[in-house]
Amino acid sequence: MRNNVIELLARHARRTNRKRIPIKTAAAEMNVSYYTLNAIVGNTIREYPVDVLKNICDYFNCNVGDILSYEEVPTPHETA
Repeated sequence: MRNNVIELLARHARRTNRKRIPIKTAAAEMNVSYYTLNAIVGNTIREYPVDVLKNICDYFNCNVGDILSYEEVPTPHETA
């Protein structure tokens, strides 16, 4: 799973005439835990809470498909 949150944050910053939006600020504006949003941005989260995805979608005025995309990642035995 790959997410586009950083790209969406950059676009949102431009639309709202801000230089950049730190993850901590975005998390507060989304009403999402900083640690959860940071895990999403860092692709270290294992499960995406539905309420968090809803808040992110509301913040960016987008759909889940705009946030997440599936990219096949080769497993270690496939790359050998």
